Amino acid sequence: MTLKEMPQQNAQQIYSTPRQLFFDLTHIFLGSLICGEAVNAILIPKHFATGGVTGVCIVIHKAVPFINIGWLGQPLLAFRSRKVKMMLRYVDIISLKLFLKEFHMRYLILLISLIFLISCSSGRPTVHVVDDQVKPIDREPTKESRSLKESLEHEDYTEVKDDFDIKELGESFNGTVVVKHPNGKIKLIRKLVNGKVVKSESFDENGIISYSIHIKEDLTHLKNYKNGIISTENITHKNLLTDKSYNDDGELDFIIFYMEGGKICCQDFQNGNLLEEYYYHISKGELILNGTYTKFYPKGGPIKLEGYYKNGKKDGVFISRDKDGKILDTIVYKDDIPVE
Repeated sequence: MTLKEMPQQNAQQIYSTPRQLFFDLTHIFLGSLICGEAVNAILIPKHFATGGVTGVCIVIHKAVPFINIGWLGQPLLAFRSRKVKMMLRYVDIISLKLFLKEFHMRYLILLISLIFLISCSSGRPTVHVVDDQVKPIDREPTKESRSLKESLEHEDYTEVKDDFDIKELGESFNGTVVVKHPNGKIKLIRKLVNGKVVKSESFDENGIISYSIHIKEDLTHLKNYKNGIISTENITHKNLLTDKSYNDDGELDFIIFYMEGGKICCQDFQNGNLLEEYYYHISKGELILNGTYTKFYPKGGPIKLEGYYKNGKKDGVFISRDKDGKILDTIVYKDDIPVE
């Protein structure tokens, strides 16, 4: 049966005017974009697979990352829709009236759609999102305008001996106590609130600070100094821990974030600027790369290389960029092996 002999009532009843056809096409196009973003932003990163064509395409994409889901599923999903079939049929009817022959304009629309999908998805890397790959908040106590030692010039304090027991001051004591070296220089300063130490600073015999500690609710912030220059920091917040290390000039060298579930985030610095960031997880006492990997250009430059490690092996897309952020190379890995 030719197109001329086919019943045309259903399509003509639904789309009495080209305006109605354009209206539905526009809404289906916008809906497809939203659906596509949901698949790429939610289903794939969360490792979910739905039923039907979309689920099959997600499973295939997981096994063969360089195959785009849009290429697999969009034509199938479109042609399974009864209303889309009606629209394409009406397009055929219009083409018949215009060209007086059976010209299947639906294939032209399909070709344009595929070109659009390929242009939108080409160069779009597989993005890994790990729910628990969130660093603990690098919280620090509110920075005070001056140290405890500086505040002694403007506040009263109680001088005590080195072996003094703070408990003797009582639970209601609020104030500052000071311990001095035999040479008269300050050795230790402690600030108490309701009989509890909330801040403490220690000094050597030359009056150079050696460490400080700040305790506030569920936060403990410890700093160690070498020759008066900060060398390490330790921040404990609830069950999360952050360690910072500095070079001899007091510039950040590296930061380690210890997270729940045996996960660790490391940040390496050069001259105080972030150079690399990568993630580990602890398995049987061993550290294994597992998570996003990011490398930056020196001196606070932009991202140089970004990718993802899974169980110690490269997995997914690795993208290298120049100093202007332009993509230089894109390589897809599976189990540490480039996928052609």
